[in-house]
Amino acid sequence: AKPGDWWPSTIENQTMFSSSKIVAAVALVAPMVVAAPGGLLRRGVLRNHVNRVLHELGARANAATKTLYYEEAILDHFDDAVGATPTYWRQRYYVDPTFFGGPGSPIFLEIGGEGPQGPPSTSMFSATLAEKHGALLVSVEHRFYGESRPVPNMTLENLRYLTSDQALADLARFVDFFKATYTTDLSSSPLVVFGGSYPGALAAWFKLKYPAHAVGAIASSAPVFAVFDFYQYAQVVGAALSAEEIGGSAECLRVIQDGATALAALVESTTPMGSAAEIPDALAPCTPMTSKDDLAYYYAEIYSTLEGTVQYNLEGSSPTVGDVCAAALAEDDDLSGLAAATSLVYASALARDDDNDKKHPAAAKALFKNTKASCVESSLQDDYIAGLADVSFDSGSMRAWIWQSCNQFGYFQSTFSPDATTPFSAFQANDAASAGLAVCRGGFGLPDYSGPRDDGAGGLAANANYGARHFSNANVTFVNGNLDPWHSLGIVNTTDAFYEAGGATQVLAPGVSVIELAGTAHCRDMYAPGALEAAGVNDTASVAWAHQRVAADVARYLS
Repeated sequence: AKPGDWWPSTIENQTMFSSSKIVAAVALVAPMVVAAPGGLLRRGVLRNHVNRVLHELGARANAATKTLYYEEAILDHFDDAVGATPTYWRQRYYVDPTFFGGPGSPIFLEIGGEGPQGPPSTSMFSATLAEKHGALLVSVEHRFYGESRPVPNMTLENLRYLTSDQALADLARFVDFFKATYTTDLSSSPLVVFGGSYPGALAAWFKLKYPAHAVGAIASSAPVFAVFDFYQYAQVVGAALSAEEIGGSAECLRVIQDGATALAALVESTTPMGSAAEIPDALAPCTPMTSKDDLAYYYAEIYSTLEGTVQYNLEGSSPTVGDVCAAALAEDDDLSGLAAATSLVYASALARDDDNDKKHPAAAKALFKNTKASCVESSLQDDYIAGLADVSFDSGSMRAWIWQSCNQFGYFQSTFSPDATTPFSAFQANDAASAGLAVCRGGFGLPDYSGPRDDGAGGLAANANYGARHFSNANVTFVNGNLDPWHSLGIVNTTDAFYEAGGATQVLAPGVSVIELAGTAHCRDMYAPGALEAAGVNDTASVAWAHQRVAADVARYLS
């Protein structure tokens, strides 16, 4: 990227699927692209989390920022064969020396995640802190995303090198290389890592696994507890839709919930499913549905509009929870309310995405007119699996991230679970079997797939490896918004409704900080003070308080 450019071309152009049907995932996070069906917005191109918001804000990097490549990243850090010759690859990273105070001054490293990584931005709170402490800003791209491609393609054979363990080892090796070769002596420079969503978990895990490499970690919206059936996501969406402080209400949740019940009754009353004439145009399936998996995909597409709205509420993008609730409550019946809320989100996604408007002018025109052409994708195979099965890097980031979900973390966002009720339980087909098993089996050709790697004792290996909510390493700050769906898998206050959700107990060592923001969504703390004002979003007292707490922790880690 040219000095001063915020968005490398690969980030702007790398959608989830590079095909005539643009599909994006809403979920994990910053920079990030995530997670699974149950998190798919059918046409809008949602770029990766914080990077997406910064792009919409027109954020730019400092003019001194350089794009660089580490030429000796190692493909397999765990090949311990005697005499083995490492396979090297090029890992992209960025360096911003604008605020750097020289030898002994700190390094603030921003960890990349499940999408192309951009350079450090002054719209981020890490940059605010870098200016205060004279820190060197660095951001590192995650293997298999953006231009950091350790293998030629994403065949199943090559995907074995895509794990969080390998990514953490990449970071440790990079830090050693960078401190040894940078133009200024960094031998005495302390390093703090920052990350949000999946990179937030990586930040915490990096401090856990490589404690000598970093003096502290700021882990924002970090889902450190891996679950296969992520029904808690739907529960938090329901809580947000009823939260008056952000424009929700109990009546809004009731309309959406009862609208979903009415829709499910209509859709499942006919053969093929979804052919009832009474289904509102905005909710009509694009193709007939004859299988449970297709029905689940259709339900997930509708539910995803509410997911995206809640996850990014009041972070610069519209519509907000208040907008969606106003649209739903303006209708005469619950089904029409659900249709109105859904249409509002789809229309907004199309309106703000120039690429999508150019590629789908007919769809955009039809959607704004709310005609039959604005249908909901309803073929799991044609609309999703076909794209997911594309092994080329040109196909985008989705295959890589879904592989990480299938292989290690799960995170599959169901609306129906035998273990709990959600506000969207009427969408019973969208259970973990369809949201997870069907996707992993079809997308990767694994007919016997039964879930992420297990620990041999009925749990997930990722939790055994990283400790889930048991965190024994000091100097880690966990920051969450209490209306972020992902906080339900994180480390939160004991008073939070989702404290120890899913059954994993929370045990923290002294020196671990827990900061929880009221009424905020995903990674809200990561933006610099006032960064969202251009989008009409002011910092709340809770955001300002969280910034003070994070700043105090960073100062403590550097002392």
